[in-house]
Amino acid sequence: MDLEQQRTGASPSRPPARAEGDFTSTSAMLFSPRSAILWSVLFSFVSFIAIFSMDLVPSSSKLKNSLSILHQVPEGHVGVYFRGGALLKTVTDPGFHLKMPLITHFEPIQVTLKTDLVRDIPCGTKGGFMIKFEKIEVVNRLHKDYVYETLRDYGVQYGNTWIYDNILHEIIQFCSVHSFQQVYIDMFDQIGEKMKDALQADCNRYVPGIQIISVRVTKPSIPDSIRRNFEQMEKERTKVLVAVERQRVAEKEAETRKKIAISEAEKNVLVSKIQMEQKLMEKDTVTSEKDRWDWLYPIVEKILIRHASRLDKPPWMHSSRAAGPQPRPQAPGGGDFTAIVTVLLSFIAIFIMILVPSSSTLKSSLSILHQVPEGHVGVYWRGGALLKTITDPGFHLKMPLITHFEPTQVTLQTDLVRDIPCGTKGGVMINFEKIEVVNRLHKDYVYETLRDYGVQYDNTWIYDKIHHEINQFCSVHSLQQVYIDMFDQIDEKMKDALQADCTRYAPGIQIISVRVTKPSIPDTIRRNFVQMEEERTKVLIAVERQRVAEKEAETHKKIAISEAEKNA
Repeated sequence: MDLEQQRTGASPSRPPARAEGDFTSTSAMLFSPRSAILWSVLFSFVSFIAIFSMDLVPSSSKLKNSLSILHQVPEGHVGVYFRGGALLKTVTDPGFHLKMPLITHFEPIQVTLKTDLVRDIPCGTKGGFMIKFEKIEVVNRLHKDYVYETLRDYGVQYGNTWIYDNILHEIIQFCSVHSFQQVYIDMFDQIGEKMKDALQADCNRYVPGIQIISVRVTKPSIPDSIRRNFEQMEKERTKVLVAVERQRVAEKEAETRKKIAISEAEKNVLVSKIQMEQKLMEKDTVTSEKDRWDWLYPIVEKILIRHASRLDKPPWMHSSRAAGPQPRPQAPGGGDFTAIVTVLLSFIAIFIMILVPSSSTLKSSLSILHQVPEGHVGVYWRGGALLKTITDPGFHLKMPLITHFEPTQVTLQTDLVRDIPCGTKGGVMINFEKIEVVNRLHKDYVYETLRDYGVQYDNTWIYDKIHHEINQFCSVHSLQQVYIDMFDQIDEKMKDALQADCTRYAPGIQIISVRVTKPSIPDTIRRNFVQMEEERTKVLIAVERQRVAEKEAETHKKIAISEAEKNA
């Protein structure tokens, strides 16, 4: 018994109690108030690193897409998800969202207006002539309600099937049934609408979620030899205008000579008539003078005899004419420490605002205090989602790293569009080096405009649109009309065209005015225009010379008539 009791007493009964005590103590350490603070700090640090990595790692990085738990959907997009390659029905709105790393794959899909640029489209005309469209822009939109069906049937790159590949096919089909003259000149202004209708017809049948807004076609590139022929044709056309001006000069000079000759002849006729009348009057005077005074001789003789003593001279020696006419009268004719820390942080924030450029992405991400300049409003994104908060000019606060800030101008601004090539109806390529579009975004429409078209909304509705409208205008007018006859109307036509689309799709944008400068044209044609202007000024000189010659002839005529009347 004693041995058994000793064995029992020697049995290890305390180690389990010691293990239980260790677990209890570990749990107590993990869930103690001090540990809770450490856990919160660690969670905050990990969250900070996760958010900070979202700013540092590119959004298109596959590594980020695979490993990330927290991700953001940018404004104007929706988030779609793939798990094991299968498309999920989950579609998320802009902002921060969570997903399973490595297993779930995320893709942002744009659901606002976007412009797909299709380059280098070769095609052959009906006559077998090869041309190339260097750039065609297709403005389109995928409706949010059709995102899942569209991506399920055609994948994330659905645009390749229904826009890029389809526009290539439609352009080739159009060129194959039309001649080069029709494609390049006669029907060029209709290509955009025909392409839009063709693309939309296929989309309505197979992909109803895609809406084609417009198709913008630029002039195709053609061989230099044919381009020079078009320029030569326009050069000859301007030579015709020069010949017309020369003809006007010759006509004016001939008309001047004719009028001078007529004036000389009229002068000679009038002078001869006056001289003839004078000779006839002299002859009549000689024959009738004697008969008229014969009956007076006896009377005069009696008067002379009676008053001989009172007369110094015979009566016929006195002037019988009265005094000359009198000139006419002319008409009148918690402390202190908290306050110190607050002041120090404010000083550092303001110091960062001064040192870091205002356009810096780092500043926009890290800054707490930021300023909105006068004439602008502040707009904000959180997790890629545009917030409805709009701030006025001045100092404001935001959350660093999470909230992104951009100033948006709401006063008048001038967008400068440079180097716009276009082809005239006659096939001559010209280039508008500078067009200014004065516009304004209304403050009340800032959120809707940036939500639908982004910060660079003017790329869609001003820069790209003015290229399209200039090409459309030039394609239906000749060089003479674009460069001279209708040049003063281009700015108003461009303003009306831009405003019409803005009123329909982006009502917050107001087009104030469009300022167009003279396009640059080939030197040979420009020299012809200079020569034509020289001939036109010669016409004006001939007109003035004609007026001078007419006045001189009229003066000679009046002098000759006056001399003839005086001699009469």
